[in-house]
Amino acid sequence: PLQDVLTSEAISTVLISADRGLQAIPFSALAHQGQYAVENISFSFTPSLSLTDLSIPLDNPEIDQILIMGSTEFSGLAPLPFVNQEVANIGQYYGAKSVLGEQFTSTRAVSDLRSSDQSLIHLATHADFKGGSPDQSVIHTSDGSISFESFKSIRRERQSNPVSLFVLSACRSALGDSDSEMGFAGMALQAGSKSAIGSLWYVDDVATSAFFS
Repeated sequence: PLQDVLTSEAISTVLISADRGLQAIPFSALAHQGQYAVENISFSFTPSLSLTDLSIPLDNPEIDQILIMGSTEFSGLAPLPFVNQEVANIGQYYGAKSVLGEQFTSTRAVSDLRSSDQSLIHLATHADFKGGSPDQSVIHTSDGSISFESFKSIRRERQSNPVSLFVLSACRSALGDSDSEMGFAGMALQAGSKSAIGSLWYVDDVATSAFFS
């Protein structure tokens, strides 16, 4: 029923604010007459329209700078050997500040997220979302992890310099439940980021590096 409006208004992106329990529906994979929706239009999602100021134009990506953080080695977790390649490929297009390997500690990561001047944030790491237990859901660092709670202070500290895009290059980083909509990606929006990218599923290190490159 929306097709006539989408066509007449030349709509390229639909922003969806879904009710609880509907956030994980792959809207872009819905099909009509054998054609997937994503072939004609892009879909973005938000836990609440109040988190998105639609009157502010997107920043010019040509002048944005990026803060990239991640590691190839983790205690008790599988290595991510292609993180360095991912970081190098992305960094060549932006003025990049990199915090990698042993420098990517829990304390350093939270501190840099609060105080950095970069408008683009890219985390290449492991994530572990545990539904029903927000305090148990974490983003892993080289020496430990960052909890949901740590994200709460980012919005307050960066009110004068909000994040334009927060990328979580990690498994199931957009997976949430009724208490934590869209998981870490939703938390990034609540922390003040204009946009966030996350994954609903487990993702392969090689494919992730190629995708973000």
